[in-house]
Amino acid sequence: MAPPRVNVTAKVKFNRSTRYKIELEDGASYGRCVKKWEEFEQLYDALEMRFGEELRDAAHFPRYATRKDNSKSEAVEQNRDGLERLLNKLVQVPKIGRDTDLVAFLQLTQEVGSAGEEEASAQPGLESRPGPTPLTVRPWE
Repeated sequence: MAPPRVNVTAKVKFNRSTRYKIELEDGASYGRCVKKWEEFEQLYDALEMRFGEELRDAAHFPRYATRKDNSKSEAVEQNRDGLERLLNKLVQVPKIGRDTDLVAFLQLTQEVGSAGEEEASAQPGLESRPGPTPLTVRPWE
């Protein structure tokens, strides 16, 4: 079975963090969830703790583009494109693509119902997941 295709779109709100809508298509099903940049960082940190060099060989975390570098729309598009490329690379690597943190991250928080309306269902973030994540392993304690 081929890994799903991941599409990321950005939703910018005035004076708020940009939210990234993640849509997954695997031919048989379709769904989407919404995440912030910080959640992508948490996911990458958790995967890096587990996979180390293997993860860095597969995909590097994109550099955050700011308005100092570009116009706001260009920065948002660069960030969106970087996150989309990252997720697509991660799901292509069999060992990483089946990792529980990545699967939980991509779990759908909004599903499109049969009538086309969105149904919301809360999913826990990485903070509440058991196991070694950057939020559960604190070397300074």
